[in-house]
Amino acid sequence: RSEPSLYKKYPKNLVDSEIQKNLLLIRRARFFSEFSTNDHSIRLAEKIRSGEFHGGSDDVKSNALAWCARFLALGENNLKSDEFLNLAKQLGNGPEVTIAEAFRISSHKDLEGALGILAGITSSTSYSAALRIVANQRDATTAITWLSKAGLTYADLDADGKVFFVVISLELCNWDIALACVSALSEEEYNEAPFLYWTSALTYLAQVIPDDLKSQSLQQVPFEARNFPLASTHASIQLRREAQELFSKFALAAKEIHCINAANIADDYALWLELRDPERSDSGRKKLQLSMSDPLHSL
Repeated sequence: RSEPSLYKKYPKNLVDSEIQKNLLLIRRARFFSEFSTNDHSIRLAEKIRSGEFHGGSDDVKSNALAWCARFLALGENNLKSDEFLNLAKQLGNGPEVTIAEAFRISSHKDLEGALGILAGITSSTSYSAALRIVANQRDATTAITWLSKAGLTYADLDADGKVFFVVISLELCNWDIALACVSALSEEEYNEAPFLYWTSALTYLAQVIPDDLKSQSLQQVPFEARNFPLASTHASIQLRREAQELFSKFALAAKEIHCINAANIADDYALWLELRDPERSDSGRKKLQLSMSDPLHSL
């Protein structure tokens, strides 16, 4: 095919920058349900294989293709995953290639084989991949047990791994463990994985809700939001404010990647907590009045 020759005029460093920018978008947005990780991964990989990104550096292309292969490894696009992984191997042999291969091996129900490959890589990305693979092949409880037996904690995971760790900790009602994890997050980690704003906000919110109502309130803003029981000690108010601020930050991040439904839900949570705050309720009412005057949000 002749298409790649059309793009040879582009400077290699410019192409590399565009590849990395596209990959970063996928990595930052892939936990949002409104974002089609599969479509974006296939589009990026095809641009690298025979489109405007064909002229990039081999190592940059290999790394991006390996990530795309990993994103596609466990679903209906597994044949595409194999194609992109093979191409990534032809261009380089970085750790992302090995991690992508582990995901492909795990898709054939070979958990031990996948973990065996990952054992050769000592990195937070590898540990996070292993945690995800164990959970996919077994369950959340087994994944947490595996992490402990491996002598690892949430501190050994990368930002993506911490998203998953907090999600399964909340699923298992390990509220204190989830709180310990999110309390130690850095701004860099939030930037790498903006979905952490959401999981962290839910974690802080869970601390101020009665145990028998936690699951209900972490699914949606309660219908009886005005009278829903929230702890009101000084420490609890601080936790509620932390949750409110994180919901607001998540909404902004969601809007940046055009996940409007996610942004609206987060804004609702933030507004609810602001209305229930003894010192912030007036500002919350003003926001509510403004929102209700907008036909798109009034319902």
